[in-house]
Amino acid sequence: MIWFSRVLTIALGLLFFTGSMTLAQSIGLDFKSMPVGTKAHYVDDLGRKFTYRYSGSYGAGKGKRYIIQVEGSRSYQRLYNSAGFLVAMRHLDFQFNYRPYFCTRKLGACRFFYDNDYSPLSGSWNTVVKKTSNGYHAQMRPKNKNRKEVANFYYKLGRFNFFSEFVAGDNWERLIKVTTP
Repeated sequence: MIWFSRVLTIALGLLFFTGSMTLAQSIGLDFKSMPVGTKAHYVDDLGRKFTYRYSGSYGAGKGKRYIIQVEGSRSYQRLYNSAGFLVAMRHLDFQFNYRPYFCTRKLGACRFFYDNDYSPLSGSWNTVVKKTSNGYHAQMRPKNKNRKEVANFYYKLGRFNFFSEFVAGDNWERLIKVTTP
């Protein structure tokens, strides 16, 4: 029976620390259904309003990227892969990347690398996303055990899988409406 316990422990460890789970489910942005020009209008806990506007795509195959332009009180681009997972964010003078992608929209365990020369948070992160009775809970921990950062956030999904509600500590964002061209 001890061998079974060890095999189970190893299997669970491998499941948690691999790049993705075989049975993991995608809850990425739905670019297949979303027309170019779609806008998701948001407000945050400080009363600031901003819009995510789907402005198109470039590339082909696995390298294809979908562009969300963030406008209003915030201004930058978010780049997504064909599964609707965030892979990069572009600001005026720099870009940071998530490899293979930011795992917060992948149910189950996932690991990503955050590449940002301007941030002490750069490095590998382990993420676990679970479905709850009223949405999703994501927890991120650095792979490096010497670092103690832990991020917990909760979200619900709306039309085209835009966040309809997103809460991280005292900070929140809420979807006001989605408009299509």
